[in-house]
Amino acid sequence: MDYCSFCGKLYGQCDERLGLVRNHRATRGFIQLVTYMAQLIPGFDNAADALKTLRHIEVSGTQMQVISEEVGQVIFEQQQKAAEEAYAKPERAAPAALEKDKLDVVLYIMADGSTINTRLQDENGSSWREVKLGLTFLDKDMIHRKNGKGIITRKEYVAYLGSVFVN
Repeated sequence: MDYCSFCGKLYGQCDERLGLVRNHRATRGFIQLVTYMAQLIPGFDNAADALKTLRHIEVSGTQMQVISEEVGQVIFEQQQKAAEEAYAKPERAAPAALEKDKLDVVLYIMADGSTINTRLQDENGSSWREVKLGLTFLDKDMIHRKNGKGIITRKEYVAYLGSVFVN
């Protein structure tokens, strides 16, 4: 064992060869498994229970939260740095399409909204919610009939239930 006089912790000489992360003395694979389960299952205690049931690995919900938040912070900082670099030099992040790569098509984007009644009530007692629907397709994916009506052969939908406003 090696003693770190700076942080006051003991480290095994094989930790590095075993791939143990010093903060938690856990392998990268374990940390990846913990963070995956923590983001997949709502609630750190629930994720810890699932990990125990599925993999027979006991870890506390608190430890799962600490590890997941550390990994999340690292990922956030990496993404923030990439976003700042892209903002500073957009010509590198999203270069203009070359003429040879441009498609001679028209993209159609359509949106609509409706109100539906749900079982969940909001703070005002209303169970009505706004649902939004988006549709995209290309003009090349349309067949025009003799009567003037068209058929869209390939289209993409996206739906969203909730407010467009962020609190």
